[in-house]
Amino acid sequence: MPRVGVTEQQILAAIEAVHARGVKVTRNSVRDELGTGSFGTLLPHIRAWKIKQSSSQELLAAPVPIPEEIQTEFAKVWSIAQILALAELAPQREALAIQAAGLKTVIEQAEDKNEEDMRELEIQMDSLKTQLSEANDKDKVTQTQLVKLSEEVGYLRAKLEASEAMMGERLAEKDARIELLAASLAAATTVKES
Repeated sequence: MPRVGVTEQQILAAIEAVHARGVKVTRNSVRDELGTGSFGTLLPHIRAWKIKQSSSQELLAAPVPIPEEIQTEFAKVWSIAQILALAELAPQREALAIQAAGLKTVIEQAEDKNEEDMRELEIQMDSLKTQLSEANDKDKVTQTQLVKLSEEVGYLRAKLEASEAMMGERLAEKDARIELLAASLAAATTVKES
């Protein structure tokens, strides 16, 4: 039995299917779509289809002048459509204008409030800066006083230690005199008894 080849209708249907999927029409893509067919059989049909495609695109791209009567009628229809559209949109425009005015008022009030808040914050910041500066000045004075007091405490401690040392020496001297007097008294008592 002789082998049945691929028909022209099958090839064209495969080409259209490949093109519809957005795949580039080539010998391989059409053969993959058909599942059979020799390149020699497919190629003439693909070339013819591509020539037909490019000529139909050129026809679509060529400008055709619009007759003057149609342009005049279109201008009339367009003018009427604009008038109707404006009339239909007028209430909506009015409502939007009222809304816009209300929003503008709200925005202005918010901006005024924001400016007022910013002024208050600036005043508070200035006050806090002043307080901080005063606190820093007081801290410096306190630090200076603390250093002076530490120096005085050191001086007084040294003086106290010197006084204690001197008192210790005086006590030692008095103890030595007392012992000397006690020894003299004991010697004098011994002399009297003898």
